[in-house]
Amino acid sequence: MTRTKLAVRIVTLAVLLASLVGPTLATPAQAAPLLQTVAFSGQELLGRPTDSSILITIVPDATIEVYYEYGTSPGAYTGQTTTATAAGGQAHKTTITGLSANTKYYYRMQYRPSGGSWVARAERSFWTQRAPGAGFTFTITSDSHVNIMLGNAGTWTQTMNNVAADHPDFLIDLGDTFAMDNVTTLSGAESAYLYQRQFFDLVGHSASIFVMPGNHEQEEGWHLDGTALSKPVLSTNARKKYYPNPVPDGFYTGNTDTYSFLDGDQLHEDYYAWTWGDALFVVIDPYWYTTVNPYIDTTGGGESYGGSGDRWDWTLGQQQFNWLKQTLENSHATYKFVLSHHMVGGSQDYVRGGAAPAHLFEWGGYNQAGTTFEWATRRPGWGDDPIHQIFIDNGVDAFFHGHDHQYAYEMRDEIVYQALPAASFAQGFGIYQTGVGYCIQALSGPGHLRVTVTPSLATVDYVATTSGAVTYSYTIEGQTGAGTLGDVDGNGAANSTDALIILSCDVGLDTTDFCPINCGDVNGDGAVNSSDALVILTYDTGTSVPFSVGESGCPASVTPCAGCAP
Repeated sequence: MTRTKLAVRIVTLAVLLASLVGPTLATPAQAAPLLQTVAFSGQELLGRPTDSSILITIVPDATIEVYYEYGTSPGAYTGQTTTATAAGGQAHKTTITGLSANTKYYYRMQYRPSGGSWVARAERSFWTQRAPGAGFTFTITSDSHVNIMLGNAGTWTQTMNNVAADHPDFLIDLGDTFAMDNVTTLSGAESAYLYQRQFFDLVGHSASIFVMPGNHEQEEGWHLDGTALSKPVLSTNARKKYYPNPVPDGFYTGNTDTYSFLDGDQLHEDYYAWTWGDALFVVIDPYWYTTVNPYIDTTGGGESYGGSGDRWDWTLGQQQFNWLKQTLENSHATYKFVLSHHMVGGSQDYVRGGAAPAHLFEWGGYNQAGTTFEWATRRPGWGDDPIHQIFIDNGVDAFFHGHDHQYAYEMRDEIVYQALPAASFAQGFGIYQTGVGYCIQALSGPGHLRVTVTPSLATVDYVATTSGAVTYSYTIEGQTGAGTLGDVDGNGAANSTDALIILSCDVGLDTTDFCPINCGDVNGDGAVNSSDALVILTYDTGTSVPFSVGESGCPASVTPCAGCAP
């Protein structure tokens, strides 16, 4: 039998079988098509994590149908989002809700292009809000500067791979990341922000991303011109599109201002706060409400004219200032971390510095020479204290900032002022020197910070980009035993006038003279007992107010703790 006749008989047999069995039996020519995959300009990027939800943002290059399946064990998916259509070239957002707090979830994307079959992408993971007492890790980057100046894309990639290896719950980027200096169009702004997704996608599929503006994002208020094409508007809208930051929603607090040229809800997403585990995180914005240019020259990028040279022009704006103060006062978190690209004021009109100029301008209240306290005249109606004093009064542990392109660990008034290394280059400005002024340790070279938080200690590691090794490390002690504010002075509010000051009875104090509140192991002797007494201090009168246990004058809300009563 010839090969031709044999082939004809095989085909005839296949047709006969198909007629007997039915249409479900396919010939080789009718087999299921190969999976058709789609490229993504923006892969899965997590954001806005809460105790019960997570947001995922993607940018597919072609239109797809997409859904996510998720569960608490690898490969075992008990939940699924509804199927949605994601347009090609556009950011698409999906919120997974109904999650359990303090839980690690595993998830994967399922998608298909038009007329194609479903494709499962790699499994990823995320955490919902950690509970008090639960340890966790977060990371911080700053000043990648790629496509701005100085920055190197290869070094930035290596830094982000190191961040991914830390398996953080989230990454906070402090800015000078998106190249907006010379951008004048919507497409240019979106290109600048979308370009960075290739780097953030190395981390963002399994760690939530928080971003903030630096000076090169050009969101300074003095650029606003009442149009949709002003630099702050272009930058904010592109940021909102590709990297959604928190909005005030009950879990997060933040900026409630709207601006008519901002997209969607018209919110800024520029300053916000949330609690995670034992830590409060507060992100502040020194740019949008700084409406007068303080720069003497055009160094900052995007400035076509010199400014006032008056560093009092740098401001958070009164609404953000009040929100910052209230947020810190109302938090009883063990740790309080504040983050921004830079402070307001600083050591020159281009800002610079951390601890050394912390007593100046809106940050510290003094004039440029540091000789006259001008707060009341330069910020009338803002209350008695500038930012640094508010940090002191409310137990801020650390202020993390970028802008100076150098690792510098400083301490002033028991507050850490931590300057970030540049994420993709080594050049600094020589501002910090080890052992000089408030600087405990200054180092050069690109890298990022890894912060590991436990109830008793937060460990801050400087991870060098090139080696991936920890170059320097220090710890911040948790503020245990600090108590909880109550309305001690009877003014109708629980605030800083009701502050609790810890005293140890080991130094000879008689506990029968005081009303112990929320005792903890203050003196570190391993036990909660009378040696850990707390004394109430009311700032309204400037005097200690001693209460004997059970004395009628002791506020009803104050209850002696077990083991503390004499």
